[in-house]
Amino acid sequence: MKSLRYIIAAILLAASGVAHGATQTDSFTVQTTAYSPTQCGVYAESMYFPAYNPAASTNSDASARVEVACTALRDYTVYPNDGLFVLGGQPRMQNQWTAGYMNYDVYTDAGRTTKWNATNSFSGTGTGIGSYLTHTVYGRVPSSQGAADGSQDGPYVDYLTVTVEFN
Repeated sequence: MKSLRYIIAAILLAASGVAHGATQTDSFTVQTTAYSPTQCGVYAESMYFPAYNPAASTNSDASARVEVACTALRDYTVYPNDGLFVLGGQPRMQNQWTAGYMNYDVYTDAGRTTKWNATNSFSGTGTGIGSYLTHTVYGRVPSSQGAADGSQDGPYVDYLTVTVEFN
């Protein structure tokens, strides 16, 4: 928006320099500029796992989208950190009522074999502002965590910071 104001000011200045007599002339240079951002942006939607039953022998799975928009032909890599409650490299969600923890992981594939991290990231090439490239991430809360008596019931939360690097 700042560039737009400069261009409008230059046009107004040019109009005020018009000569009023046939023998008068006036000239000046008008510089115009345009700004093209050479950057990328990332949007990551929240991942919501279904209700978890600690007595069940099944995993709890979910997925979410990560969208990246870059200026045309800008190469990028996008990856998360390990979250706020990581312990020994294992991402964990914290119970908001009891301060207990539950392990989880986020993967790059639907089979949940490759963990999403700085080593196993998504890469691509931007196609232009306003054009998003979508990557799907897959989460899993492994079975048999927590107390079956309900003493650890409640909402579990973690926050991942998603980083997009570009050149």
